[in-house]
Amino acid sequence: MNRVLSVFAFLLTMSPAFGFRQASTDSLLSKWHSVERGNLKMPDSLKARLLLDIGVALSYDTPDSAFEYYSKALALSKSGNFKQLTGDILNRVGYTNYILGNYDLALTFFVDALEIHQSMFNDMGIATSLNHISLIYETQKNFDQALKFQWRSIIHSLRSGDVNRIISNYFNLSIIHDGAKNYDSALYYLTKSLDLSIKNENHHMYSMSLNRRGEVYLHKGNYDDAEKSYRGVLDSKSYQDSWEDCFAYAGLAKVYQGRGQYDESIEYGLMSLAIARQMNSKWEVAQDAKILYESYKAKSDFSNALKMHELYKQYNDSLFNERKEKEINYWHLRQNELERAQLVKENALSKAVIQRNYLWIAFFVVLGILLTVWGIVLHKNNKQKQLLNKQLLRKNESIAERNAMIEKQNVKLNELNESKNQLLSIIGHDMRGPINNIKAILEIIRSGGLGESDQRRVFDDLYRTINAVSGTMNNMLSWASSQLNGIQIQPVRVQISEVVDSLIEFYTQSAKEKEIELIHLRDEDVYIWFDIDHLKTALRNVLSNAIKFTNRRGKVTINYKEEDGYVKLIVADTGIGIATDDINDVFRFSGRSKSIGTNNEKGTGIGLMLSKEFIESNGGKIEVISEIGVGSEFIFILPVAEIMENKTKAMSA
Repeated sequence: MNRVLSVFAFLLTMSPAFGFRQASTDSLLSKWHSVERGNLKMPDSLKARLLLDIGVALSYDTPDSAFEYYSKALALSKSGNFKQLTGDILNRVGYTNYILGNYDLALTFFVDALEIHQSMFNDMGIATSLNHISLIYETQKNFDQALKFQWRSIIHSLRSGDVNRIISNYFNLSIIHDGAKNYDSALYYLTKSLDLSIKNENHHMYSMSLNRRGEVYLHKGNYDDAEKSYRGVLDSKSYQDSWEDCFAYAGLAKVYQGRGQYDESIEYGLMSLAIARQMNSKWEVAQDAKILYESYKAKSDFSNALKMHELYKQYNDSLFNERKEKEINYWHLRQNELERAQLVKENALSKAVIQRNYLWIAFFVVLGILLTVWGIVLHKNNKQKQLLNKQLLRKNESIAERNAMIEKQNVKLNELNESKNQLLSIIGHDMRGPINNIKAILEIIRSGGLGESDQRRVFDDLYRTINAVSGTMNNMLSWASSQLNGIQIQPVRVQISEVVDSLIEFYTQSAKEKEIELIHLRDEDVYIWFDIDHLKTALRNVLSNAIKFTNRRGKVTINYKEEDGYVKLIVADTGIGIATDDINDVFRFSGRSKSIGTNNEKGTGIGLMLSKEFIESNGGKIEVISEIGVGSEFIFILPVAEIMENKTKAMSA
């Protein structure tokens, strides 16, 4: 592998186009250093433009390095109120986030840029923002919306006369059609993009279009034409950059894999992976690891196949979580669009009501004059109208109260529905990801290519995965039951020590893996009046969290005692603790929990919420005392069995 990477690095540095770009980037950086030293004077607008050009030059080889210069350019542009330049910078920051796979951040910058350019009627800037927003919809596989925004972008591109933007529009139309499996349409727009790129000497877009054409041919199973396109990118003497080279090497790896030439596939896959890691592109690393995993597996090189599978799982899980969060952001965007449309309708309705009120005012003025003339005659009628108006007012007030009540109910239902949607999204990932991981690992084990040490590590991974799935499934079933049937309570006399013993036995293995000492200060004489399933669920979630957030070789202690007519049950750990500002939110569900355990354990975010509901439904309370770096105490305050039994007997009598 080192020999392959060394040869690749030599070829990359010897490329004429690479040398030209490096010289261009160095020239821009040299000019900026002269500005910083005071040797070169220029206005703030040109400084911001120079910083933007440096960021663009860096974004194709080291995208992460570009953000420093974008940030400086944005600060200068905003302080000088250079609106159009600010919009251009925001579009470039968004695009660099897009190529790194940070789609939610990219969308934020694109929308901000669009707002600026629309306020200035700047067709070129509007076309760029709409073009990029279209790509965000494409990542969501919402191809209809992607095409809609892309054609809106084309209209503004034509108005501005920007040929390079039109080339980009054709290129992105091909991406959307390829994603929708309309391969002939994708090739049609790629041909238009390639022809215009040659005519206008846009070598960058020509290279991108060749790579995309190779991808479409690959999807059609046409390996020969796909290989020609990818090699056209790598052999180009006019243009080279890390992003396109990475894409082309990955494409060749897939071509040779499709032909069954696995040695060649691995060679090109390793080349692509080296560049992807250098650029810190999560999507590319995940794709390359998957290609290499499949080729190593086909060669029965199970040791390397396992390494690549673990690398793919690491990066794909990260992307999938981010993708889920971005999908939620996308649906929020859809909701905001609907709300804006609703506000437009309400605004139109309000205007109609105001106009109608003006007519009523005019009517009552005329009526007032008539009433003055015919006051005596219409005296009785006026009293009757006053009475009717009072009745109408009371009816209106009653209707308004009912509407307010309905509105509150709608808000609550919407919140419940949103929580349900987020929970289903999170649970879908938490169940599907581990099951796919189990399937892949079992497939490698079945092939018989793992040594004893690898098998032990794989079995430990299987145990952790199944343990996580079990906890998630139990919480989900409990939550679903409470939502469908309400929280049904069946309290009985419960011996706490017996329940704690059963749960400690269940968590002994996970605690042992982290060398955590589980301490149970037993007292067999403590009984409570409680639904035993609810107690087990609540205590299981708190105990699981205590192990999750306790460092290796820490302690988790469970003790309980009767106090003032209640039993106080305490689960204390020596873990990382909870920030004071976050304590009030630990029992609220607001999407997937962002807290990661000391061994990178993840959770759904519903466990503590469910625990609180079950404890309070049984007449108890739950409290938290925590300090960062010291640990946490979760305190259950539960009804004593004897007191509740006596109350029950008294009510029966």
